[in-house]
Amino acid sequence: MLSLPHRLAACLMVALFCALLTGCGDDLPPTAPVQGIVTWNGKPVEHGTITFYPKNGRPATGQIQPDGSYTITTFRSKDGAILGNHSVTIEATATPTIEDVPKSMDEEMRRAGRGIGRGRMATTTTKWLVPREYSRWETTPLRAEVKPEQNKIDFRLLR
Repeated sequence: MLSLPHRLAACLMVALFCALLTGCGDDLPPTAPVQGIVTWNGKPVEHGTITFYPKNGRPATGQIQPDGSYTITTFRSKDGAILGNHSVTIEATATPTIEDVPKSMDEEMRRAGRGIGRGRMATTTTKWLVPREYSRWETTPLRAEVKPEQNKIDFRLLR
């Protein structure tokens, strides 16, 4: 068994090792809070995901709420996005309801318009609440600049 001075020295060494292992700071790029509202043809987009893609660094994401509002996160809850220019994507699709699901294989084939015997299954069609082009960073026309302050960035999408 270690004497009291040796135990204290061992505890001090463990604490020092942990401090060195974790470092002194985050070294994370600066972020600023971002929130806003997403609308399509004047009506709130009721759900979906919004993502801000900086030129360099980690993207920020947030869930769109039933009133169309969003708040985004990069590293910690609601910390916003990395400062600078971003491409922005919005992915919002409708989930099929139980009424939308075919009741039988025959109904599924009729809905698909492919007929029985062709060896193909009908697939559920995704209903986009905003045009699909907004959902991919390669095709989205949406851009935003995040400044070192509270940012309110609304997206009023129109047909």
